[in-house]
Amino acid sequence: MTEGLSDRFRAGSSATGTGSNAWVEFDTSFSNAPVSVVCNGVETANDWIFAPAGSWTAGSFYVETKTASQTFAWIAMGEE
Repeated sequence: MTEGLSDRFRAGSSATGTGSNAWVEFDTSFSNAPVSVVCNGVETANDWIFAPAGSWTAGSFYVETKTASQTFAWIAMGEE
């Protein structure tokens, strides 16, 4: 792996609340908004998850799911 490459990624899991949305905060912020945020793994069949690009900040991003209280995995890539 290239030196410092791991510093460009944040990953984890989270869940939406009863309002089918959540703000996910990074343990360590990037220097700017991430260039990519990918979410997957919602629990309910035929559900969807959406992380609008306009919500990505250096320290967090916003997500919505079709159904409330959905657990999902995520990964973000940016610059430290």
